[in-house]
Amino acid sequence: MQPRLSSLEPSILTALFLCVLCLPSFAADANSEAQWFVNLVKTNNGKTFCAPQNATLKELATALSKFSNAHPEFRDRLTDMQTIQGLAESYPCTVVATPALANTPLSEIAKSGVKNIAVVPTGEFASIDTKPTIAIMQKLHDTSAHENDALVNQIVKNPGNYMPPALFALADLLYRRGDIGDAIFWFNAARLRGSFDAALCTDISARSAIPALVQQIPRDLIKKQFDDIPQLKNIIDRVLKWDEATPYNYDHRWISLHGMKALNNGLGNADQNSLLTVPRDGWDGLAKQNRDQYRKSFDEAIDTVQKQRGNTTPLQTVKLIDSSANTSTSTSVVGVYDVPVKLGDTIEQIRTAYQTAIEPEPANIPGRPTAKSLRISSKGTWFFFDETGKIYTIRLDTPFQGRVAGVKIGDSSETVLKSLGNPRKRIPMSGLPDAFVYQPDSSFFANIRFNLAGVVETIFLSK
Repeated sequence: MQPRLSSLEPSILTALFLCVLCLPSFAADANSEAQWFVNLVKTNNGKTFCAPQNATLKELATALSKFSNAHPEFRDRLTDMQTIQGLAESYPCTVVATPALANTPLSEIAKSGVKNIAVVPTGEFASIDTKPTIAIMQKLHDTSAHENDALVNQIVKNPGNYMPPALFALADLLYRRGDIGDAIFWFNAARLRGSFDAALCTDISARSAIPALVQQIPRDLIKKQFDDIPQLKNIIDRVLKWDEATPYNYDHRWISLHGMKALNNGLGNADQNSLLTVPRDGWDGLAKQNRDQYRKSFDEAIDTVQKQRGNTTPLQTVKLIDSSANTSTSTSVVGVYDVPVKLGDTIEQIRTAYQTAIEPEPANIPGRPTAKSLRISSKGTWFFFDETGKIYTIRLDTPFQGRVAGVKIGDSSETVLKSLGNPRKRIPMSGLPDAFVYQPDSSFFANIRFNLAGVVETIFLSK
């Protein structure tokens, strides 16, 4: 059995370096050179190159010797960077995905040391060129002041020529420079056009690209939109008019590279004849629908913020009913949700608690053909029943006035994090902040959804 890097003695290291590398400068002080090599490997393995866990020093030295022989221009001694380059050629951290790799067990890939798999698009995917956009994004990201004003002016003058990711990068730069109004405009322009491209894309999984881009925007910029509501309304009006008047002179298919179809295509599993976008004759209708939905979502977000700011009435104490004992108790213990019924209760228990005769209706839930729901709009509660007639999910919206583990509708995401800490899970939401999932106690999970303003809009309770 060959010794591993971490278990080799200096004498063995010396012998391997003298016999395998055969570089004159190593012979001068073999022990120190051996230690240098070990330190370099420990520092860079898994970062700039990825040798497998069971790789031996002899194997690494042999790979480096081959690299040195192939590069006589390096002469007597390899520098740190040249050594790293040589090891990276033999032990890359990123490999190109192939049909053969697709059939390789994950355990084998993990053992190889590879950390990233690059998918090379084929077919129609190969015709999507995002390199110019990536270069623009990188340039804007690296801009600290006004050194790239020519590029900024070019984008502002001809924005229809640029993919939404470039507009997101522009918004970020403008915000960092203190141009808040312009940053808000281009942030929303980027989101609007990104949402349209997502609607055109036939791969639903690719739509996650938009919330991923939104996550790169400073949270403070997203919140600052709502500092001046009249100004925000004016900006949204301008963005919608701009979108309608500005041509789309870029490749909408950029977003397709972010979906599972692109991955399967690179692995040789995809249908080469599959269309990447919906038929073009429906694009105008989708563009109008996208603008209408964007305005509606902002109107709702603004309405929520204004109600929250204008609500000075203290929350009422809510009575919780223990249905098994049929007695009422008041509580504010974290882990309890302020609803007079609980998960697992029946339709009759809801009727009794709310003094209502409302009949449940079909819920149309995928995978639950017999599920029913009962909505009490005046209380902001919506109950979903399984095939046995018991509650399996509770949805809470405005005007629900209670709390879930201390959190209420209208709280900011910062308030939620301060009250409950980091969530167990974050769920990307298209065009919206991530949803937070908590388990306040062993009896239920709380899925907290936020609107564009970053305040709690809906809470789902489930087992």
